[in-house]
This record gives sequence, structure tokens and C-alpha cells, in this order.
Amino acid sequence: MKINLILIVVILLTLNILGFSLKLTSNNKLVEGEILENNTYLSEIDSNLENFTIIVLPDTQYYSQNYSWIFDNQTLWIKENIEKMNIVFVSHLGDLVQNWYSIDEWENANRSMSVLDGVVSWGVLLGNHDGFDDGNLLNYNYYFAYERFSDESWYGGAYQNNNTNSYQLFSGGGEDYIIFHLQYSPTQNVLSWASDVIDLFPEKKVIISTHEYIFSTHEYMVSFSDVERSEIGEIIWEKLVKPHFDQIFLVLCGHNSWFTENTIVDFVDGAVVYQLLSDYQDRDNGGNGWLRILEFSPEDDKIFVKTYSPYLDEFEIDSNSQFVLDIGISNSTDGLKQFHYLVIVIVLTSTILSLIIFLKKRLNKSNTKNI
Repeated sequence: MKINLILIVVILLTLNILGFSLKLTSNNKLVEGEILENNTYLSEIDSNLENFTIIVLPDTQYYSQNYSWIFDNQTLWIKENIEKMNIVFVSHLGDLVQNWYSIDEWENANRSMSVLDGVVSWGVLLGNHDGFDDGNLLNYNYYFAYERFSDESWYGGAYQNNNTNSYQLFSGGGEDYIIFHLQYSPTQNVLSWASDVIDLFPEKKVIISTHEYIFSTHEYMVSFSDVERSEIGEIIWEKLVKPHFDQIFLVLCGHNSWFTENTIVDFVDGAVVYQLLSDYQDRDNGGNGWLRILEFSPEDDKIFVKTYSPYLDEFEIDSNSQFVLDIGISNSTDGLKQFHYLVIVIVLTSTILSLIIFLKKRLNKSNTKNI
């Protein structure tokens, strides 16, 4: 009777182990360009403070040059919605100005970004229009100098104490994050520095913001096959992102206004890395105030990506502008992994059952002899 009871317990435990293993490796399939319901708006974000939001500001160069009130409108809107949306960070993707030598443009950019001072963590990076193309970083390093940020508790540090390449720290939904702001065309030394920083924080999730990374191989993209990393992007991928695939899950970039919005999804050893392009500078009024809202839902392992203009007070809801990223998925090898788990469980169960049956026979023989 005891042997039969043991058999039942072993079978039940085996079934539980099998179910748990399959659950661990379940594949939540990403639907490319999965569109959010049209009624999923900001009013719903504050219903769960477990969720948190990052705001992304792509290329503001024409605002600083000709439409400064639109830039002001963006950062004032962010400030007004920090508590409601649980905004924990704001990332600027470079090209703060159109002409690096224009003091008026830098004054406009500085005024707009200064709205965020003391109210939310934020970072900027050097775009090609900010002085890189002409090799003159004087104004960038005056208005957005290392010293401006170095005393902030969320400012992690910068390469050679120069804010052209920096990293910041923030937390959200019970997780700790590092976000890097890397200049246009970062050097190998910069990428090595960023890699070393990541190695110092093996427990943190990592986001990379940079200027150029994705581009379309055709000015009027007709299919996703036209989207790829630029030469600069490929270097960043090979030297920094891919080697740290276990921590870097998101890359944000601007610079390329041909197709304004694009996404590349890569899998490395089962880990997913999302790479998002957003750049609206060629639209009316230098971009009409469009920005990106990334709402993180740790409970669901998802990021809800939304494109919104505070200036127009409108959402853009096509599949390139409003979609869901599933940060809990793994690649198609999950089916193979499930099979491996299944084989292991079956072999383990068979071994245990064989051992029990063997012991039961030995016990029966022993009892027979005793009789």
C-alpha cells in the first residue's frame, strides 16, 4: 500500500514539474506592430503606479532654430504629467540645435530642457548638428556640460568627465536601470568605456540612447527588409549591444528622418533586443511636437509605445507609432527548449519509477522468503 502511495505522489510531482517547466519556457509571441486599442490613453497610466514611463525627445533642431515654443510645449507638458504618468526619465536623442554656432538656438534649447531641472531625471547626447560635424563642441559643452549634471544623485558618470557620453541611473517597477547617452558615431574607446560600466552593474537592465543607429536603405521604405542598422549602428551593435545582450534590451535613436519611425527586433541566445528609430524633424513646423511615450508594465513584461504631440494634443495610432513590445518573450528556440525539458522530465520520471518497481520486487521477494 505504501509503495502504491509513493507511486501516486511521484507521478503527481512529475506532472507538476512538467507543467512548471513548460510555463517557464512559454513563448509569448510578439505581434509585429501590434496596435494598442484607440482608447488606451494617458488617463489609464496612473491607475497602476507599478507602471512607469520614459519620454523620448528626438531631434529638436528645427524647434531650437525656428519653433522654440513647440520645444517649450514639449518639456512643459512633461513637467505637468510627471506624477500622473509616473515619468521617471526623459531621454533626448541628439541634434538639440540645427547650427552649433548659433547662440540663439542654444539659448532656446537650454531654456526648454531646463524646465526639467529638479523635477525629473534626464539626459542628452551630442548629435552631428550639435558640433560633431564641424569638430566644435564648445557650445554643447557650455550649455550641457558635465558640471551641470555631476552633482545629481541619478547621474552615474561620463566618459573622461565630458557629457558628450554619459550614463544615468533610475528605478521603476521594482527594477534598476542604466541608460547610456552616446554621441553621434561613438569611438571604440567610448564603447569600451560603456562596456566596462555595464560590467560594474551586472544586476541592472540597460538602455542605450544614441543619435544614429537605424536607417532605411530606401528613401521611401516599402518593406521591413529595407530597414537595417547604419554603419555606425552596426559598430555599436557588434561592439556593445550584442556582447551585453543579457542586459541591453532596448536601443533608442533618431537622426534618420527619411522614414521617421522604424523598429528592428533581434534575438541573441534567446534574449530579445528592441531597437527603435523616431525622428519627426521633416514634418510640419520642424516636427509638430511629436515625441515618444514608453510606458513600462513590469507585471506584464511589456512596453507600450505611444507617439504623441502635446503641441497638437494628438496621438498617432498607425502600426509604426503605437504598438506593444513584449520584453518577456524569447526566440523560436523555445520550442526546442521545451522539448529538452520534456525529455529530461520523462527520463527522470522513468528512472524513479524503475527504481521504485525494482525495490518493490526486492521487497516482495524478501517477504516471500520470510514466509
